[in-house]
Amino acid sequence: MQIRRAFRFELCPSGAQARLMSQFAGSCRYVYNRTLATEKSLYGKDKAHRFNYVECANRLVLWKKKHSFLKECHSQVLQQALK
Repeated sequence: MQIRRAFRFELCPSGAQARLMSQFAGSCRYVYNRTLATEKSLYGKDKAHRFNYVECANRLVLWKKKHSFLKECHSQVLQQALK
């Protein structure tokens, strides 16, 4: 007989933590959408273009220099948005 168990957890962030989580989600959404638009335009120009994570990660460094709100977010969070 196999017993299955499940656990349910509820996050109760403070006000500052909730703001940070919203900010991180917004930054991830920005990075994802901008990467998608860039990759679509590159593919439109050259049908042989393939997605390359390293190139996208290098672009992320440039975007962080250009946009200050991306600097406030941890780099691992934005890298996961690319993956």
